[in-house]
Amino acid sequence: MGWLTSLFSPFVLNPAVAAAGAGLIAAPILIHLINRMRYRKVRFAAMEFLLASQQKNRRRVLIEQLILLLLRVLIVIGLILLIARLVLDPSALALLRAGAKTHHVVLLDDSGSMRNRVVGSTAFEEAKDIVRKLISEAARESGSQQLTLILLSQAKQNAALVTEADIDDELLNRLDTTLGNLACTHQAFDLSDGLDAARQRLLPERSGARLLHVLSDFRQTDWLDQPKLLNDIGDLGKSDVAVNLVRVAGTDSANLAVTTVAGDLGVASAGIPVRVSVGITNFGASPAENVAVGVTQDRQTLPVAERVPKIEPGDEVFAEFDIAFQTPGRHALRFELNDDALPADDMRHAAVDVAASHPVLIIDGTAGRSDGPGLLADALAPVPGLSGVSPRIAPVDFLRRNPLSEYRAIYMVNVPSLPPDAARLLENYVESGGGLAWFLGDGVQPEFYNAELLTRREGAGETGRRRQRENSPSRTAEQPSNVGLFPVPLATTRRSRELNPLSQALDISFRPVGRFKPFAGELGKYWRGTHVATYLPAAEAWDRDDDRRADGVTTVARLRGGEPIALMHRYGEGRVLTVLTSAGQDWTNWPRQFIYVPFVLESFKELASRDSTIRSRDVGTPLDVRLPAAEFDPEVRIERPDGTAIPIRATPIATSASASDAPLLLEATYLETDEPGIYKVLTAPASGGALREDWHALNAPTAESRLRLADPQVIRKQLTGVANVTLRDPGDLSWLQVREAGRDVRLVLVVVLIALLVGEQALAYRMSYHPPAPLRARFRTA
Repeated sequence: MGWLTSLFSPFVLNPAVAAAGAGLIAAPILIHLINRMRYRKVRFAAMEFLLASQQKNRRRVLIEQLILLLLRVLIVIGLILLIARLVLDPSALALLRAGAKTHHVVLLDDSGSMRNRVVGSTAFEEAKDIVRKLISEAARESGSQQLTLILLSQAKQNAALVTEADIDDELLNRLDTTLGNLACTHQAFDLSDGLDAARQRLLPERSGARLLHVLSDFRQTDWLDQPKLLNDIGDLGKSDVAVNLVRVAGTDSANLAVTTVAGDLGVASAGIPVRVSVGITNFGASPAENVAVGVTQDRQTLPVAERVPKIEPGDEVFAEFDIAFQTPGRHALRFELNDDALPADDMRHAAVDVAASHPVLIIDGTAGRSDGPGLLADALAPVPGLSGVSPRIAPVDFLRRNPLSEYRAIYMVNVPSLPPDAARLLENYVESGGGLAWFLGDGVQPEFYNAELLTRREGAGETGRRRQRENSPSRTAEQPSNVGLFPVPLATTRRSRELNPLSQALDISFRPVGRFKPFAGELGKYWRGTHVATYLPAAEAWDRDDDRRADGVTTVARLRGGEPIALMHRYGEGRVLTVLTSAGQDWTNWPRQFIYVPFVLESFKELASRDSTIRSRDVGTPLDVRLPAAEFDPEVRIERPDGTAIPIRATPIATSASASDAPLLLEATYLETDEPGIYKVLTAPASGGALREDWHALNAPTAESRLRLADPQVIRKQLTGVANVTLRDPGDLSWLQVREAGRDVRLVLVVVLIALLVGEQALAYRMSYHPPAPLRARFRTA
């Protein structure tokens, strides 16, 4: 009896009643056969005539009797199905094919926006609850349902939390624990990867019903800004896959996020306040007012909170902070807002390497004959300890005899030429992230600059470009230059200008580039009275239009008349500033002006701000560790934001035969970086001593902060005419209740039964014997 009950379970709500009533189907057949046996053979003349007449109409009578029998059997079947509550689900009908099952593929969105708070819960918790209810409902049809549960975070690896598991009470209990421990990520993922993973599991199946349930918050940025997504959904529907698009968030949520941390953190030094700008973006639909921004340094809240009066929808507004670090070394900063719908983006972390002071090298190419190097040194450190910069003046030969990596920036002042080895060392220094500034003078040899410094050496800069991509993969504003250490070809002779020393006309005008933007704005007026009498211009053939030239060199400032006087470009990972006049008073009155010191200090900040100083990456970015095998132990320790220490082991990197002479490197990768915060990579020198620490700040991606939901009517309109795809409203779980389909079937069954009963009675009346009225009266009289 058990096998019979399981046979009926996919099609009725009361399989036991159906199994018990299955035997009643034989009742009309037995009654028919019994009636056929109730006669006796009697031979007399009148009956011979009747027999001949009956044989003549035998086929017609037999067909009518079979039809009547079939109607009575169908009536019994209809009564049984009505009592057992038939469910005509298309997925159940597909099970009529041998060995077929209904395969439910659930794509569960666990991206950062699913942490959005809804009433008393989060969107992700609501989605998990729907998964539980789906499994519970499907478990009632034991043996005929299968489940594959795909997390969006695992879709790209084509992995699944559950793969084609039979849905029963055991799976329900197991998944209840698994879902209870499952946490939503903070990362951004592509829903197209999830649909691809589902397609690979559903389309090869042909024997059973296929259903895809997509549980997501259905944000506009995912569903309406990417038309391909809905096209992929439509293709699945056309492939006879029933698609349920289940919305778990019903209303837009107001959301503020800390999106930018900018300023002078790259050149922070102990005891010297640095200015930091913190950008707050309003991703909501209404203005946000009186927004409080707090700062935490090394887990201690600083008394420097700021309030932003108002932020319009879609705007980013900056709050300014002056932050001082009392000790040199690594420090952690956290800028945070009050919690809102999405707490993960209400804070932003920064890892800062604070120096006791920043050493700067000034190369004097004139052996003390010019006042330029001394004036630069005075501008960089007007008072010892006040600016955090420690300048050192040295001759050209210093480049060849001393390591350059300890200097944050190098200023080349009136250098005639460079020995080949010094030029290569300088290239390596800038390529690795060092800052370089050129100031010209009467000692400069244009022929050397044009021949040796203008063109990048083959292969130079590749290491820096690779590091730049690794440390800042999303950076697009600044692209590395394709030119050499010096950005422009120089004319062979200097150019003098006739100037009125008493004129207050603006002789130097700046463009809004990098840290020099203030000089193009509110500080521009302080350049009045600054004049350049002599400079070494770019060659006439060199195109002055940055956009047309498109070589990565940007004009920072121009003289009156349009000639460039200051330029910036990238070389590898470093920056290069070029000023085509002197640093001293030989060619310009610039050093005597107030604006000279701010310009020199801003130039240092621009040159010394390396991308690696503040490693801000999106959560989920792997931490790659590479170590020279001869200098470090292979054991590496990762300290997570919560303080947990995770040991990993670095292994040797396989090298090709051509690189057999290269030093052996060790490599390790840490992947569990979903939690926002500061990750510390600790490595031990092979010679012993203190551990080396490398800090990385990982933050929630701003792409997940856009919580605006897609308009369901727009989605439905775009899916018009697409079969098998249904968009479900939040809170509507009727599609999980198979009883709803059963109720409609009962109504149909009642109508069919009435039709069958009427048809059976009409046919039975026609086939039975009914004598004429006079004969009936005669019989009654007799």
